[in-house]
Amino acid sequence: MPRSTEGRIITAPPYPIQARSGLHVHSFDGALSLRSLRHPHRAFAFEVTCDLDHPAVRAALQADPPQKPPRHFHPHQAEYFQVMQGQAVVEAEIGGRAGMHRLQAGRQGVADDSEFCVPAGAHHTWYPSIAQVEDGRERNDSTNDISSRRDYGVSRVVVSGDTTPELLRLDWAFFENWYSYQDACFKKGRAIDLIQVMCMYDAGGSYLSLPGWVPLGRSTAVVLGIVIGRWLGGLLGYRPYYREWTTDWELACEKMDTCWLYRRGTKPVKPT
Repeated sequence: MPRSTEGRIITAPPYPIQARSGLHVHSFDGALSLRSLRHPHRAFAFEVTCDLDHPAVRAALQADPPQKPPRHFHPHQAEYFQVMQGQAVVEAEIGGRAGMHRLQAGRQGVADDSEFCVPAGAHHTWYPSIAQVEDGRERNDSTNDISSRRDYGVSRVVVSGDTTPELLRLDWAFFENWYSYQDACFKKGRAIDLIQVMCMYDAGGSYLSLPGWVPLGRSTAVVLGIVIGRWLGGLLGYRPYYREWTTDWELACEKMDTCWLYRRGTKPVKPT
């Protein structure tokens, strides 16, 4: 598979990726949906579909500043993005250079058979592009193409990640809990809890990026993730996985058993 030194994959894998029956997450009043996929050579793969015309999405992406997922990194896993429909933005620091990469599907919403790779350890975040809605309206307002009008309101992206021997890694258990937690906060009108975020991220082998002026940024971020997310969070009763949100509870318990503070988490209560 051809790769460039900047983390791009020129062509997508030629093998089929199948949906995993029944493994879905719906968040933010239907604005976002995730569907787990089977991928023969990756630790996880899922398709995320975003309704860009949904009021919650428009409010988040049009806010000043926009409400985006936290900037973070995965020390042991590269992450891949393939846009199947619409557009997405990946902000990533690759090879020491920060950049904003606007990805889009091929003509008429068909995937262009390419992926964008964020290497392991690279600071990044990603989100759907609200710009495609306005661009699509300007392009199609003078036509009567109903299917074209429908396409510009949807962003559909396949996200996947490398395999790793690390037990604490990104996988479907992480994503179903992370998105379900955000949905619970959205429904209750509550702010995201930083300790809960760091707790979940640490269990997913991921850490929040620190400002560039912090010495030994990545190492410091990992230490903070463990100390605050795992140790302090564990003492305060936080858990990275919750039974009502987890399909493979046995795997989640195996992960939590790596830290004695989480062992009582095999019988967790629902987070507030």
